[in-house]
Amino acid sequence: MMQKELQGARRIAIVTGASRRRGIGAAACRSLARARMDIFFTSWHAYDSTMPWGAEEDEMS
Repeated sequence: MMQKELQGARRIAIVTGASRRRGIGAAACRSLARARMDIFFTSWHAYDSTMPWGAEEDEMS
């Protein structure tokens, strides 16, 4: 691409594993959002609930 084409390009981030608000993925999403980036993120609450760290309390209902 030419430099001129890149000047108006949108910045988009992909973050996986953003299901826990206190987790690294969620922190990365917040930081990227403050930098005004568009974010596509994934989470898997059912998986987290089976792991030792568990799902967050308000997600277990």
